[in-house]
Amino acid sequence: TARRSTPLIVWPLLMAALLTACGGGDTIGVSVSAVNYTERGIRYFSVHRPGDAEYSAVGMSILPYGAGGVTCCVPLPEQWHEGLEVVLTISPALEGDTTDEIREDYIRRRDNGTLDLERTVAVPRYGDPDRATLWLQALPGGRYAVVLSEVDPPHEDWPGEIRGWPQPSEAYRTKLINRRMKLVEDRIKHTKSCMADPKPCLINNEGTVTEAMERWERRLAKDQAYIRRLEASKP
Repeated sequence: TARRSTPLIVWPLLMAALLTACGGGDTIGVSVSAVNYTERGIRYFSVHRPGDAEYSAVGMSILPYGAGGVTCCVPLPEQWHEGLEVVLTISPALEGDTTDEIREDYIRRRDNGTLDLERTVAVPRYGDPDRATLWLQALPGGRYAVVLSEVDPPHEDWPGEIRGWPQPSEAYRTKLINRRMKLVEDRIKHTKSCMADPKPCLINNEGTVTEAMERWERRLAKDQAYIRRLEASKP
């Protein structure tokens, strides 16, 4: 028996029903997104009205100086009013350059109860929430805020504190370049070690010492050229 698909005209009605159920009688379910203007990533986040965690919009990871997709939804009043707030639950990314450092940061934050941060923030005045998205903003200085907007951050009417998509700072770009350079420098060190004493490096490699030396010379030249490009790309 052939399956009948839901008529396209029904989908808007279904979505309206879902949003009404999410929002309640005088509220509307508003989609949520996030934009991160800091070098600290976000593992996950959620947004809900105070005392109404049952209806939470949950978002996944946001990269440093990145932005997230749209998730549904948090109920907001159709008409804005003074004192309107939402509760943000944010899990900042674990810190560290090595697996051990990241694990230590996790254990420390787990033990002192800072894996997740909770912030109650004001919702600024808005117009028609039916056509808008609630944007969580991660701002410099460890601050978080929200705005309800019908436009994205680059638009001239964007109401957020910072206009435009996030741009990595020079310090962050340098940090990433130095991290890549360290990885390549370690590989160069290993390649030179193999060229000086080929026998240990040939255990799991096929071919003669001459063939291996040719491969290592090509790899060494390629990595050294990459190091030079990285150096030249520093801010």
